[in-house]
Amino acid sequence: MVSLAVASPAVVPVVPDSAEGLPVARVEIHARNIFDPVQPGRLARVFNLANRLHVRTRDKTVRDQLLFERGEPWSTARGSESRRKLRSLDFLVPAAIHATREGDSAVVHVETRDVWSTSPEFNIESADGKQYGSLALSERNFLGLGKSYSVIYRDLPSGRSRAITYSDPSLQGTRIQLRYSASDGATGAGNEFNIGQPFYAED
Repeated sequence: MVSLAVASPAVVPVVPDSAEGLPVARVEIHARNIFDPVQPGRLARVFNLANRLHVRTRDKTVRDQLLFERGEPWSTARGSESRRKLRSLDFLVPAAIHATREGDSAVVHVETRDVWSTSPEFNIESADGKQYGSLALSERNFLGLGKSYSVIYRDLPSGRSRAITYSDPSLQGTRIQLRYSASDGATGAGNEFNIGQPFYAED
């Protein structure tokens, strides 16, 4: 007989933030590349090449997603909400958001790490003696600005089709999100335009 014992997860005590309620003096953004730091080893060259090919997320792109600004009182809850909002993006991972006390003010440290955001696609096939295929390219963090686009071209037995999509999670640095897509093919053409301000904070 084999028995398994499942231990209860340890309860982590909540440590009060010494900067809670203090005005934010500044927000320091640490937007790191995909591999930062690069670990030594046989794959170090590959990791360095990936970092060079990838455009690191700009500090302003991260700052536009935060739910607090300089001069506002620091709130640990608002920091957690900001981390949740950053986690909803598909081109970076929020590593940490915390504040330290500096005199009678708070300094907020925001650390993120990029993920690979470029996805090419190439496919070729043959049917009835003819060549068919598709070509697509999508970028979820264009020039480190957080904007995404995709371009798709397909030549299939059912016909040719083309599609393009563009989305902006923070239009002109605001909370407004924009998405536009257009397609044209054998089954018809379509255009879609969405703009709005979705839920982003509890209050």
